[in-house]
Order: sequence, then structure tokens, then C-alpha cells
Amino acid sequence: MKIYRPFEKEVPTRGVITLGFFDGVHIGHQAILRKVKADAKELDANPLVLTLWPHPRIVLGKNDDELLLINTLDEKTSLIARNGLEHFVVIPFTTELSNLSAEDFFKTFFVDWLKIRKLIVGYDHHIGKNGTGDFTTMQRLGLKFEVEVEKVEAQTHESISISSTKIRNLILLGDVSKASKYLGYNYFLTGIVEKGFQVGRKIGFPTANIRVLEKHKIIPADGVYAVKVLIDGLVLNGMLNIGYRPTISKDQHKTIEVNIFNFDSSIYGSTISIQFVSRIRNEMKFEGIEVLKKQLEQDRNAALQILSSDRI
Repeated sequence: MKIYRPFEKEVPTRGVITLGFFDGVHIGHQAILRKVKADAKELDANPLVLTLWPHPRIVLGKNDDELLLINTLDEKTSLIARNGLEHFVVIPFTTELSNLSAEDFFKTFFVDWLKIRKLIVGYDHHIGKNGTGDFTTMQRLGLKFEVEVEKVEAQTHESISISSTKIRNLILLGDVSKASKYLGYNYFLTGIVEKGFQVGRKIGFPTANIRVLEKHKIIPADGVYAVKVLIDGLVLNGMLNIGYRPTISKDQHKTIEVNIFNFDSSIYGSTISIQFVSRIRNEMKFEGIEVLKKQLEQDRNAALQILSSDRI
């Protein structure tokens, strides 16, 4: 994938484009991307994806400490590339950009710079200051500047319309299996392996402690999960705990710890990716280490059963 910044001369022009934040690159977004590719092929034009980064709330200071995102920019880029799009424009979001009217934004980026032939957007997408440019506005601007404008309606799963907000809420509740159905892939996060207290190793369940670097990345609800672990080109099974380890620690520091099955290599300092397949149970406090060990055996068996049937 080639990533462009605004007003680069090398960016393909006279193409078919879509614009959005695309948090999650979920099945609704994927429908838009398929439409962009198909229409570009029909018009013998280049398909192009535009996104804004960082999130407007971060720049404008609108409760940005509470902002939670499904994807980092790198994850979003990778997911869009996985959907077969080769040209990706990242527009830095600034206060100056936030003050552009819908018409000024449309003309500056779509007409003067990219000279686009067609714009495809999601059913609820807006452009311009305070989001005043809805689909009707974009259609009017398309007529003015001779650009075809089309929208893709909301996608559904089991009669439920898919949105990034619904997926975020599912992840926060720990319902990663349903979130994955809406995403079209297992929800994942990436982090650095740090050295912990090695209590898990002493009881037969060594864990890798994960530190997530992106502060806005959503962390699923506390509990135990069946996961897949991607490290050094390997895809391994495991179980992961998010929480405070109440049976073995009085520390009030939340941790993310993964027990990778049939794996005993030192990976301190490595970057690993965790795919969440299903939540097994809540985090619990047990009467002692032996009771905890018995529960962990049951968790491992449950995880193995879940992972053996994962098809996403």
C-alpha cells in the first residue's frame, strides 16, 4: 500500500474515492471498500481511501481522555490494505481543517487536488465544520463540481445495523465473539512483552505481561479470554487474563497477561499481537493457589475447545 499526505503530486487523480474515519474497518466499512474497488474497475480509474488522523476529539479537546478507538492508525492501514486497496491518503486533522465549510473541504480536496470522478461514502458520513455537510449536501456539491456522489447503506448482522459505536460497546462488555462477527475478523491489540513477577511460572502457567502503547486503544472487560497470539510469524493458542489478579496480588494495578500454550521461549521486549476469540469467564478471587490452579486447568481446556472451532 502507498500512503500519501495531502497535496502530494504522486497521488493518483481522477479516481473513485471514499472518505471516513473507518474505526474498526468493520463489515460496513468493508462494503464501502468493495464498492469503491468495483466502481473504480468499471470506470478504469484508481480506487483511493481518505481518512483523518488523529481523531477530531483529540485535536479539539472534546473529552479526548475518554476517547476509545478500535484501531490504531497502523492497524487501520493494515486492515484497509487487507481489503485490497492500494492507495491511502492520511489527512492530518487540525483546528484549521475543522473550520473548513463542507464546500471548501469538498473543493479543496476532491476537486482542486484529486480531481475525483466519483465519491462513495457511508450512509451517515458528514464533512465540513461541525459536520454540517450531510449526504444531501455532498450530492449538491457533486452536481456543482461534476462529481458523482453515492452512499452505501448500513450493513446488518442478524437484523442489527453495524456501527463502530456498537462494536466498541461490545468490546468494553467483553463480548469479543459478537464484536468479531461485526468486524469480520477477531478483535486484536498489539503490545510489548514486559517482565512481571513470574508468579504464573511458579504455579505452572507462565504468562507474558503485555503493555499496550496506544492510550486510546480499547481494552476488553476484565476477565479470562481464549486468544490467538501472533509472534515472529507464528500463530499460537493461549488464554489471557485482564484484571488485578486478586488471588495472588493486592496490587491495584491492572495487568494484561497471556499464557501461550506449548511455548517456552523468552520474548521479553518483543512486540506481539493478541486476537480475542471468546470470553471464558469473569476475573475471580479464589480461596488459594491450589483452587486457582484447578480453575486455570479448566480455563485452558475451555480455551482449547473454543480455539479449535474458531473460523474467523
